[in-house]
Amino acid sequence: MSIIFAWLAVIAVVGSLGLTIGVLARGWSNRWAQPLSALVATVSTAGSLYYSEVVGFEPCRYCWFQRIAMYPLAFMLVLELISRRSLPRIQPIALAVAGAGISAYHFRLQILGETSTSCAVDNPCSAKWIEVAGLMTLPSMAGCGFIAIAILNLLAARRVEFY
Repeated sequence: MSIIFAWLAVIAVVGSLGLTIGVLARGWSNRWAQPLSALVATVSTAGSLYYSEVVGFEPCRYCWFQRIAMYPLAFMLVLELISRRSLPRIQPIALAVAGAGISAYHFRLQILGETSTSCAVDNPCSAKWIEVAGLMTLPSMAGCGFIAIAILNLLAARRVEFY
C-alpha cells in the first residue's frame, strides 16, 4: 500500500501542475480543480487513517499537526462539493499552506535524523515508518497532498473567461 500512496502523492502534485498549465496556457476549463482538490484531501485523510488504524502506526506530534490541517480540508472540500456552494478559497489555501510547512519541517527532521524537543522519546518525529524510493515518507506524502490542494484551490479561485 505504501507504494500506491507514494504514487498517488506524486500524481496529485504532477496532475495539479499539469492542470494549471493546461488552464493557463491552453485555455482549459478549471471546473475540475475543486473536485480534484476534494479527492486529494479525502484520499490523504483515508491514507493517514489507514496507517494509524489498520497498520498500527502511532502518529507522532507533527503527524497530528498535519492531521489537524488535513482532516478539516477533507470535510470542508467534500461538503462544498456536495452542497455546490463555493467557499472563499482563502480557507483551504491557508490550511494547505500551513500543513505543507509542517510537513516540510517534519520531513527535514526525518532526512537529517534530528530530534525535536517537542517529540516523545518513545515515538520520535524523526522515525521513518515507511520509506519508498528513498524519498517518500509519510510527511513527504502529506506534503505532496497539501501542495496539490493549494495549487488546485488557487486554480479554482481563478476566474476563467472564454472569448
